[in-house]
Amino acid sequence: MTAGEDILREAGEFSARRLRSWIAPKPSQYYSVVNDVIGLLATGEAVANVLKHPYHKSIPRLVIKDYLSSFGATITSKRQSRYVETLKDLAKLDLKMNQAVHQNELDQLSRWWDIEVCLAANVGRDQLLVKASSWAMATLAGSQFSGYRVELAKIIALVKLIGNIFDSYGSLEVLTLFSQTVTRWDTETTDKLPEFMRVCFMTLYHMTNQIGYKVYIKHGRNPMRSLQQSWAKLFEAFLVKARSLRTEECRKSDDCLRTGIVTSGVPLLLVHFFFMLGLGLTEQNVGLVDGDEPPLITSVAKILRLSDELSSTYEEGVGYDVGSHVDCYLKENPGLTVSEARKHVVEMIEDTWKQLNHEYLSPAVPFPTVFGKAVVDSAKMAPLMYEIGLDDDDDQESSDIDCIPSLQQYHNQPASV
Repeated sequence: MTAGEDILREAGEFSARRLRSWIAPKPSQYYSVVNDVIGLLATGEAVANVLKHPYHKSIPRLVIKDYLSSFGATITSKRQSRYVETLKDLAKLDLKMNQAVHQNELDQLSRWWDIEVCLAANVGRDQLLVKASSWAMATLAGSQFSGYRVELAKIIALVKLIGNIFDSYGSLEVLTLFSQTVTRWDTETTDKLPEFMRVCFMTLYHMTNQIGYKVYIKHGRNPMRSLQQSWAKLFEAFLVKARSLRTEECRKSDDCLRTGIVTSGVPLLLVHFFFMLGLGLTEQNVGLVDGDEPPLITSVAKILRLSDELSSTYEEGVGYDVGSHVDCYLKENPGLTVSEARKHVVEMIEDTWKQLNHEYLSPAVPFPTVFGKAVVDSAKMAPLMYEIGLDDDDDQESSDIDCIPSLQQYHNQPASV
C-alpha cells in the first residue's frame, strides 16, 4: 500500500476485522469452501498465520514452520494427501539446504572476526555475529548470493561495533580523532588512537579496499570514493550523536532522526551492496548514492531507526535515550504522554512503509529490481531485530509492526520440521 490509497486501506482493515472475528471464537473451524485447492490452506490456523505474518512485511523462510504445520489440514482424499506430503518433503529439504548454507556463512564470519578483529572478549561476539548474519540473510535470500551475504554481515558487524565504541568508550577528543582518521582514510595517524580503535579502523580499511578491488575487477568500476565517503558520513553522524550523549544537548526531533538514519548503518550497507551487485552502475545512480541517498534507501533506514527506538524502555524520571527522536519529540511537546509519543512513532513507521512501497513500485526509480527487493527485505528485519510493540493499553492488533517471529525463535528452529 502506498500513500493516498484509502480504498485499499479501508478494504484491508475491513477484511482483517472480519477474519479476526471469524477465527477468534472457533480457531479450529474451517472455511466453507468448494474448491479443494483452496481448502488446502483454509483452516483457521492458516488464516491466523496470514494475519500475523503479512506477506509483504514478513520473511518467508522465518515463518515456514507456521505454514507447514497447517498446510493440508483439510485434506481428505489419499491422492491429495500424497501431493501435500510431497510438497512438505520438498519444503523440509529446501529448509535443510539453506540452513547448511547459512551455517557455513556463520563459520566464515567467525573466522574473519577471530583473525582480523580479535575483539571478541569485549563486544559480545556471538550475539553480534548472529544478528549480522541474520540481517544479511534476510536482505538477500538465495544460495547464489552467499558471498554477498558474508560481506554484508562483516559490514553490519563493524557498524554495530563502531556504534558501541562511540556510545561507551573514549573522550570526545579521541572520538573526533577517530572520525577524522576515517574521513582522511589515513593509516599513518592510527598510532594516536587507542589499540581497539586502531584495530577497528584497520579492519574496515582492509575490508573496504578488498570490496573495492573485487568490484573493479568484476564490474570495471572503481567504487572507492563512494565507499570511503559512506564510512565518513557514518562516523560523522556517530560523532554528532556522541556529543549529544555526553553534553545532553537537546536538539530538534527532526535533526535527531536525520542523524539516526545515518547511524543505523543502512545507507552505508546498501551503498556497498549497490556496488557489489554491479547492476545499474550508471552515473545517475552513483550520483544518487553519493548524495543524500535516494528515498528508497532513506525510507528503510528511517523504519529501522524508529523501530529501534520503539524497542527502548521508557524509565520513569529518566526518559528515553538522550538524543533519540522519541526523547527529543517528548521534550518538544511537554504535555504529551509516553503512550501518545509511541503512537506517533508507529504512525511514522506506517507512513514510511507507504513511501517505501511507492519508491519500490515506481517505474521512475532507476535502480535494478534485485537491489530494490533487497532494500525492501531489509525493512522487514525491523520487528525481528528489535523487540518492539505498543504499550499494554494500546491496540496492538491495529499495528503492522509485530509481523514476524523473534530472532531467537528462528535460531532455535531445528533443520527438520
